[in-house]
Amino acid sequence: MTTAWSLTRSLRIRTDAKPAVAAGHAPAGVKPGSHEDWCAEHAVPESQCTLCSPDLIAAFKATRDWCEEHSLPESHCLKCNPNLKITRPPQTN
Repeated sequence: MTTAWSLTRSLRIRTDAKPAVAAGHAPAGVKPGSHEDWCAEHAVPESQCTLCSPDLIAAFKATRDWCEEHSLPESHCLKCNPNLKITRPPQTN
């Protein structure tokens, strides 16, 4: 296996490395609704996490799925819906 490196100001930097994924977050391009589509930090699907992706808020508000009091989708608001269970889909092989 060949590894690409570049020298910049005496620092060796890998130029072929994949972008890092923040711990507990889904990598880009995963299938929405899959096991991999999970935000471990907020315990919701990454593709629906408004805390990590605030640009999703407008879509939730447009479908009237928004809790103004807690600034979360109503379908994710455990304070308003204490019996709500959001579970990660099982891993498939």
